[in-house]
Amino acid sequence: MIPPMDSRGHVAIASGAAAEGDRVMEPTAARPGPRRLARTVALAVLILLASALLPLAAGAGPAVHETRTERLEGLPAAAGALSDATRAALTAPTPTAMPFDTVGFGHPDAVDVEVRTSVDGETWTRWFTAESIAADDVAPEAGEAGAAWRTMTEPVYVREAAWLQARLPAGADPAELTVELLDSSGLSASWGARLGAGVRAALGDGATARAAGSRPAIVTREQWGANESWRNGEPRYASQVRYGVLHHTAGTNAYGPGDGPARVRSYYSYHTRTLGWNDLGYNLLVDRYGAIYEGRAGGLERGVIGAHARGFNTGSFGVSVMGNFHGHGAPPAAALRALEDVVAWKFLVHDIDPDAVIDVVSGGSGTHAAGTVARIPTLIGHRDVGTTACPGSDLYPLLDGLRRAVAEKVGDVDARFIDVNYRGAHGADIDAIAEAGITEGCGPRRYCPEQPVTRREMASFIGRTLALPEGNGTTFADVGDADVHRGAIYALADAGITVGCGEGRYCPHDEVSRAQMASFLSRALDLPDGDPGGFTDVWSESTHARDIDALADSGITRGCAPQRFCPNASVTREQMASFLERARKMGY
Repeated sequence: MIPPMDSRGHVAIASGAAAEGDRVMEPTAARPGPRRLARTVALAVLILLASALLPLAAGAGPAVHETRTERLEGLPAAAGALSDATRAALTAPTPTAMPFDTVGFGHPDAVDVEVRTSVDGETWTRWFTAESIAADDVAPEAGEAGAAWRTMTEPVYVREAAWLQARLPAGADPAELTVELLDSSGLSASWGARLGAGVRAALGDGATARAAGSRPAIVTREQWGANESWRNGEPRYASQVRYGVLHHTAGTNAYGPGDGPARVRSYYSYHTRTLGWNDLGYNLLVDRYGAIYEGRAGGLERGVIGAHARGFNTGSFGVSVMGNFHGHGAPPAAALRALEDVVAWKFLVHDIDPDAVIDVVSGGSGTHAAGTVARIPTLIGHRDVGTTACPGSDLYPLLDGLRRAVAEKVGDVDARFIDVNYRGAHGADIDAIAEAGITEGCGPRRYCPEQPVTRREMASFIGRTLALPEGNGTTFADVGDADVHRGAIYALADAGITVGCGEGRYCPHDEVSRAQMASFLSRALDLPDGDPGGFTDVWSESTHARDIDALADSGITRGCAPQRFCPNASVTREQMASFLERARKMGY
């Protein structure tokens, strides 16, 4: 794997959203006068420097730059390089047309490639090894991508460079080398744009990424800046998830606490746009500062099939620590704690026994032929099922301790719902409405916090909040006798809170928009008319405008952003919990 450079710092990246999905609204600052301008610029520079040492703020979020790519076809041989077929082939130091933070290589012989990089062509990094993917037992399931990726190496994250030099095995021709350069960090952006991004990343409330309860805080794909148009297919699912596979990404360890999102974007771009895979290969990633990132799309609680362990993707989840832990030290304590948290949570979600040893039929890897049975613990390193050193000689020995820590966390969890982040914006509200009997969740020990609220669920939320007696009407032809929400739906109809979605219909399975939610709650709570909320995206003559203003005036919501209500956006179950609990606290 790839030797790292030195790195420092143990600060956790924060993630999450403001309450009920509403963004934190900061007062508008006055424009500085001429005499204050110099001090303002100086302060901005200091903040930019601080951003290298501070975590990303929960409210601010990471700066998302457009990911630029460039392909080079072949590299020139070094002047005076030996042509002896027994010696490695060395290329000349080569400037690139754009700065880059990640590099990968392709060669028809599917060889490992050593690379070193430089910012100025004078000071160079140590040599990194970009391992051949074909030799590293990393592959997608059959049918996910063509064969081109088989000649490629793994991507190497180098943080910042504008020069490179490569070293190939004896007999390999540098002229046949393909070089893939990526810039996911905005290295090509203007100085002003990079300054602004650094300031935004440095500001914030200093919240930590770790959370109490069973679900840790996880940086979502939207938060780290996934461009969903890059995906080459829809998620595929296993019927059961039985075990986890631990990886490291290799590449440099010398990255700051604000670099994690860009690093994830670079892997995502390389896996989808260079290799042609459906999506990012890993299900989850962890950085050295303890931030956890959602990897492959499709749902963190579902059995999404990744592309992280050839022959062992189906029925497993892959979690990768960003960095190289092969002969260069173990991950920092913050990363190990985050690993324990996220693996324990996944084991709870999928009902995996952390102490079990299971039999798994291989789909075919370098160590287990297709159809053979591998007897493995439920948490393994990639090297246990493939021809690779991953997750590294310094991380792999920690697996036994990691298994024990996961078992303790799984056994100690007493949270009501295992899929709720109880230190997040909505955790306390979800627990409060559950304690009040307003919800029992969406299934055994599940609340499904990110799932949109349906009209039938909305009826039960409101009916239980107001303790309405169940109704028993026949008005709505699309509400079946066996619907568990039937009594609540007719309770709302009897109370005049709803007349349905059309003549003789309630549309029980339709998602509730924020505008519809405003009308449901305004009528249910009998809110007085409020002053116009000043939302620029709410038409004053719309059906729900008065109810939106009433809800905003009551203080139950402030909108989704300054001067915006997002009336057509769906309401999630976690947001609904916060709406209801606020109303309860206000005495409505």
